Amino acid sequence: PTSQCSSGGHPEVARGRDGVLWFATPRGIASIDPATAAYNRVPPPVVVEQMRVDDVEQHSTGSVSVAPGHTRYSFLYAGLSYIAPQRVRYRYRLDGFDRAWIDAGAQRQAEYTNLRPGWYTFRVIAENNDGVWNRTGATVRFRVQPHVYQTVWFALALLGVLLLAAYAVYHLRVLQMQAQFRAVLAERSRIAREIHDTLAQGFVGISLQLETAKRLLAGANRAATEQIEQALALAVSSLQEARRSIWDLRAEGQQTASLPARLAEAVQQARKKTNAEITIEVHGGYRALPQTAAEELLRIAQEALANAVRHSRAEMIAVELRYEPASVQLCVRDDGKGFTQQRAEQARAGGHFGLTGMAERARLMGARLDVRSETTGTVLTCTLPVQTENRSEKAAEG
Repeated sequence: PTSQCSSGGHPEVARGRDGVLWFATPRGIASIDPATAAYNRVPPPVVVEQMRVDDVEQHSTGSVSVAPGHTRYSFLYAGLSYIAPQRVRYRYRLDGFDRAWIDAGAQRQAEYTNLRPGWYTFRVIAENNDGVWNRTGATVRFRVQPHVYQTVWFALALLGVLLLAAYAVYHLRVLQMQAQFRAVLAERSRIAREIHDTLAQGFVGISLQLETAKRLLAGANRAATEQIEQALALAVSSLQEARRSIWDLRAEGQQTASLPARLAEAVQQARKKTNAEITIEVHGGYRALPQTAAEELLRIAQEALANAVRHSRAEMIAVELRYEPASVQLCVRDDGKGFTQQRAEQARAGGHFGLTGMAERARLMGARLDVRSETTGTVLTCTLPVQTENRSEKAAEG
């Protein structure tokens, strides 16, 4: 329905024998010959007339470089048509930003805001009044420059600064650990000197005095001679232990023999001080322990052997080292006279801290120490969990 082709009568449209179409209109008869009608097959040329950045026109024969800090980008374009310029239609897209073409209709301007740094290409194509597209269109290539903090060099420099800071922290930590280690070594050396100059020298003096007393009492009193010989053997053994402690303190972390071998040596030394039968057994698959943990276990075994030799009057002493999947267990048992809790407290009050020292060593390396004593013997068990080895070593070093 249209008022332009309505004469009020019929027919409104008619076709002549020659193919001409006739239309009845309010203002008269209009005709058209379809055989001679023109079809616009020429795609409209397209140009980008201007590119504006924050309303400032950009002039460049090639690609445009935009300084950082701008927010609004405008493009003005036009398509040429002599037949029907008002019916030209446009589509545009910004490569690097748009994912598809944008249908702009007859609009001749496109705007973008807050583009990220990088390269972009603005493209625009046009369609004439008969639907023929200019697929080539027009393009403008431009680059939005980044701020300094958005550049790759800035990121690399920041990464380098972070790496240097991390290395500085690591180096500082290494220096602190080295200083602590030197302090520990200095203290160990001081203790070694003190033991050498006081305790060891005292044992040497005692040994010399006992040797002299032995010679003076030779043949005079057999019982006194035997007591002096026992005291001399004890002094010599204590001197050896003092020298061993000095060596351990001076070793500064050097590798030593395995724990079973050192236990066997301790048992061999204990056999020289008693007539009791001392045995040693090792069960399970051997695995190396941290040096601190192995040293503490050895000291506990030595103290337990010394107590059994001196105080228990045992006829049999057994040392057992057992390597379990989740722990290492040391057990020292004897068939001596044992002791009560009251006697242990009396011994502690009298200056004997053997049990206290063993308990402190066990606690230091994260182990559990159990001491059971009856009238017919004593059993000491120290169990070191495998998972606490590293922690115990660190705690001992601290």
